[in-house]
Amino acid sequence: MSQSGRRSGLALLSVLRDGDVIAAARAAADPLVAQDPTLAAHPALASAIAEWGREDRLSHVDKG
Repeated sequence: MSQSGRRSGLALLSVLRDGDVIAAARAAADPLVAQDPTLAAHPALASAIAEWGREDRLSHVDKG
């Protein structure tokens, strides 16, 4: 299985160290999701989120 650099960047976020980045991302995401919960108007974003979710689930399988 190939690994993506996108996931590794997310995995390295620390709630204590990167709280401001996490808060800014949430502030940007909340109104967008409230307006378009299925992200129908943002197919590339929906696809990226789905891929991230798949990679996250697969990483748990790899660890056995």
